Amino acid sequence: MTILSGEKFFTIGDLAARGLGSARTWRRRIARREIAFVRLDGGILIPEDSLEQYLESRFVPAVARQPLAAASIETILDRVAPRKRQAVG
Repeated sequence: MTILSGEKFFTIGDLAARGLGSARTWRRRIARREIAFVRLDGGILIPEDSLEQYLESRFVPAVARQPLAAASIETILDRVAPRKRQAVG
């Protein structure tokens, strides 16, 4: 990886402000070395390509769901809160 070749960097505050997790969470990820970073003058900078790799490695694709079949309200309620059925006899 080449550093400073027109690459964009993010601070921990930038990532938190974008809603990508709290500053505390990003500090933990950095402490665990889960993401590559640059330490400069006591501050931490995260290269854009490092952030992209990190987020892509945690990407979970959506699962295609089957459409729900039409069911009576009693069938649905039986699934949620089954009734005690009395034996007919």
